[in-house]
Amino acid sequence: MSSKLKIVIRVAIVSLICAALVVAYFIYLNKKNSADNEENKELTEAEIIETTDFDKNYPESPRAVVKWYNRIATVIYNNDLGDVSLKSIAEKERDLLDDDLLKLNPEKDFIKNLESEMKENEERKRSMVSSEVCDSADVQYKTVNGYDCAYVYAYYFGKEGNNFTRTYQKFCLRKDKEGRWKILTFEKVPKEETPFAE
Repeated sequence: MSSKLKIVIRVAIVSLICAALVVAYFIYLNKKNSADNEENKELTEAEIIETTDFDKNYPESPRAVVKWYNRIATVIYNNDLGDVSLKSIAEKERDLLDDDLLKLNPEKDFIKNLESEMKENEERKRSMVSSEVCDSADVQYKTVNGYDCAYVYAYYFGKEGNNFTRTYQKFCLRKDKEGRWKILTFEKVPKEETPFAE
């Protein structure tokens, strides 16, 4: 083999190696940029709810439980699920409910009711504009039938068509065996019965 041919083969091999390195570097940069973009992507409210682990980070106070409940209810009420499934969001809402309330609302019926409510809200052009939970000082604590219970009030500002609505709810939460506050009941109440009347 002539020396010229050896040089040509060496140059060709070096060129191929350099080309492969350049291609590999561009693939690396492309993957890195994709990963950076994924990291910097801002989560929607539904995605935040879906990725919250209540087993590890359960809300510590009755008021915090109702605030989370309101966040979840607003996403469902306004049909702001995006790519998140209703089942996934419903599971998070059920995590906040007392076992006795869960027994009265089996998961299949619970999800079916949410679907109906969402459809009706869409048809009637109903949405939740905002919600508010009473101050910590307004939370009432009582012992009922040997259970630690807490009463929390919430205010909802909604819209239906061109009309605005205001509703008030009273939540009763019961502490479970693990010391977590769970929603046992809730009911609409007149403004006069709430701390928001002041």
